[in-house]
Amino acid sequence: MRFLVTGGCGFMGSNFIHYVLDNFPESAVINLDLLTYAGNEENLRGVPPSRYRFVKGDICDTELVKKLMRESDFVVNFAAESHVDRSIHSDADDFVHTNVVGVHSLLKALRGSPNVKKMVHISTDEVWGDLHFKSQEKFTEESPLRPSSPYAASKAAGEMLVRAYHKTYGLPVVISRSVNNFGPRQHPEKVIPFFAMLAMDNKPLPIHGSGLNVRSWIHVDDHTRAVLALLEKAPSGEIYGVSADEECSNMDIAGKILRILNKRENLVTFVEDRPANDRRYAVNPSKLLALGWRPQRSLDSHIPVTIDWYKENQTWLSSVARKYESTSEEMRRSSADIRKRALAGSPARSLSIFFPCLNEKGTIATMVLEGRKTAVSLTDDFEIIVVDDGSTDGSRELLLELQKSVPELKLVFREKRGYGAALRNGFKAATKELVFYTDGDGQYDVSELPMLWNKLTNEVDIVNGYKIKRADPLYRIIIGFIYQHVTRWAFWLPIRDPDCDFRLIRRKVFDTVELKSDTGTITIEIVKRIQQAGFRFVEVGVSHYNRTYGSSQFFNFRRIVVTLWRLAFLWVELIIFSGRRKNHG
Repeated sequence: MRFLVTGGCGFMGSNFIHYVLDNFPESAVINLDLLTYAGNEENLRGVPPSRYRFVKGDICDTELVKKLMRESDFVVNFAAESHVDRSIHSDADDFVHTNVVGVHSLLKALRGSPNVKKMVHISTDEVWGDLHFKSQEKFTEESPLRPSSPYAASKAAGEMLVRAYHKTYGLPVVISRSVNNFGPRQHPEKVIPFFAMLAMDNKPLPIHGSGLNVRSWIHVDDHTRAVLALLEKAPSGEIYGVSADEECSNMDIAGKILRILNKRENLVTFVEDRPANDRRYAVNPSKLLALGWRPQRSLDSHIPVTIDWYKENQTWLSSVARKYESTSEEMRRSSADIRKRALAGSPARSLSIFFPCLNEKGTIATMVLEGRKTAVSLTDDFEIIVVDDGSTDGSRELLLELQKSVPELKLVFREKRGYGAALRNGFKAATKELVFYTDGDGQYDVSELPMLWNKLTNEVDIVNGYKIKRADPLYRIIIGFIYQHVTRWAFWLPIRDPDCDFRLIRRKVFDTVELKSDTGTITIEIVKRIQQAGFRFVEVGVSHYNRTYGSSQFFNFRRIVVTLWRLAFLWVELIIFSGRRKNHG
């Protein structure tokens, strides 16, 4: 078997070449690589020279590629600009050049190379965009493409060319969309070697945003075997998701590395999140599994092996790191400039985010961290408030510990007085221009706050979320439906979902509106009093998720009866005594 491997001096390409030459004695490899900052000829040290040839060149050189293809049976395209941060904090020209123009050049050469039996184009799961943290969904080959970064968009564009050339010219091509790879020889710009290198030097490990972003992982040798399975068995024109079905958050990856190296966990430090940082990737590998492929190397078993490789190859790591330092510094300067320009072009708005909390130990830390991550993406001036309404499950202790690592977090502890009292205390504690609140139980997604933020124009005072689809047991959906429609009719409310506690409100509203309820009826009172004061509403559909911790404070018979009784008193006060019902007629 004769292989042309493009980008073979990089991480995935070099591991592929080692695996092929070690396991297939009759194989030979031509490696075409431009040797950009991420390419390293040292990655191929020890390969048998009689079966390996290196050619320095650009995949955009169609004539060179065509010449090398005439000597090959199979082509695997690893050549790519792949660092997401670089695509964001630069003008992304290199990404378009290699990932789009370069792919086009390969396809043109392949048209003139009938001897090539198949080409596998290595793409990424990032072309799909992201999934919600709490979703059980996984991407399949039929999922729509929604790339979030310039890198992902360039890979999606390259894929479209591959598919078009197969459809139009019948080229023997297959697309592989892989999750994150890990293993030896990976460039230290990537998270596992980056964290390992820092931890070995007792330096802080920077975590973007909250660190809750989830990625799927696969060992690079398992990925190599998947590519070989595609070359051998996959029909031309097909797309395959490549995944070992192992998900892990960035925080958990950092924790694993620190424990393996016996380092302090307080080396973790949180830094500003990058723009459009996808929340979660997860890929269903069923189509690939049907070819007989199976992963063999798990994350837990082979992160230690990977770290041992870096320990044993300190000279390699140091030389690559020095080469990377100048690029990394340019990225940091570019990132700061981009953020400065972005903030200069938008109105300065400060933000208070607050969560009422009652026995939400299992969700409140995630809500706070996700709230901080979201706030950082919107403004430099923000605070996060948690009003604990008498928790007894350890929520208070957890929040006090969390406050040590989240300096923007303000805590208000009170004896249990009810949901309404918790909201009123939160509004009172908020000091910023805009106030956003949602419950601490995790049934709403704080990362959807920017949708409300963008709707809060000069003509709007409150943006109210409404549940696109309620994620509750059937009996609660029925009760909620009745409650929603009865309160809308009885109180003449201007919104479709008054019971949706996902709201962004101008702070000035509370200088005019006085809230009195201590119970859950405050959700109706807020909307009605704001309406009566003449403030302006707009609505945005938001996601709603099943409760994963604790139990609802409302959905039992006694509370429903008490709530209806209190709603009746509220109706008398706000409708009868105000004399406004006639005006709405």
